[in-house]
Amino acid sequence: MKESVIHEKLEIEIDESILLEYLKKQSPPVIESSLLRHFFPTMRSRSFRVLDLSVVQTHFILYHYLHKLSRILEGSEYLIYINYIYIYLLKKPQEQFCPHFDDKAIRFCLAKKEIDSSYCSHHVEAEERLNDLQFLRPIGIKEYYLDFDNFNNLEAEYPEIMEQASRFKHYVINNEDIIRSYELLGLARGTSLKAVQHRYKELAKKYHPDLNASPEAQDKFQTITQGYNLIKEYLR
Repeated sequence: MKESVIHEKLEIEIDESILLEYLKKQSPPVIESSLLRHFFPTMRSRSFRVLDLSVVQTHFILYHYLHKLSRILEGSEYLIYINYIYIYLLKKPQEQFCPHFDDKAIRFCLAKKEIDSSYCSHHVEAEERLNDLQFLRPIGIKEYYLDFDNFNNLEAEYPEIMEQASRFKHYVINNEDIIRSYELLGLARGTSLKAVQHRYKELAKKYHPDLNASPEAQDKFQTITQGYNLIKEYLR
C-alpha cells in the first residue's frame, strides 16, 4: 500500500513545513510526547486511540515525517538530530567553522576550518575516512522510517509490542498529567494501585459534594477523580 493511500485511509498527514516551524519555536530538545500531543491531539481522548492506531504506528508516522524533514533540510542552514525520544533542530555553523557534529555532546565542533578543507585539522581525516566507508554503511534507522512500506509490517513484526502498546501510549501522551495527578493525591510516583485507591477513597469522602458543603468541594472532587482515573488507567 502506498503512503498516499495509507494517509487517505487514516486521514493523517504531517506537513513538513508546519513541522519545521513548530520545531523552530521550541527549545531543543523537543520530546517525542510533545510532538505527539501537538500533531495527534485526539490521542488525549478517553480511549487513548487515534483512528485505531497503536503507539508503534503513531510513532512510526511521526518519525517518518521527521526523517523526511531531515532529508529536505540537507544543504540548508538546519540539522535535525534525533536521539531516541529527543529531537534537536540545530543551526549549522557559519561557513568558516568546522561542521563536524558530535552526537554525544550534541554540538558542532566550531573550530576554524583548514585551508581548502570542509573541516578543521582535527576532524578532516576522520570525515574523509567516513566518506570512504559510506558504501559499507548498512541500511539504517533513517532508511527504515523513510520506507513507508514498513508501516504495514509493524503488526506482523511486533505483535507483542502492539498488544502492550495502549498503556505505553497512555503514559507517553499523558506523562505530565500523570505526574500532576500523583502530586494532587499527595502520592509519590510508583505508589501501588491499592495505595492509590485507598488515598482516593479518603479524599473522595473529604470532598464529595454530598459530604462537604464548601463552594470549592465539587471542583476539588472532580479534579481528584480525574487524576485518580488517569493513574488507574496507567497502572492497570
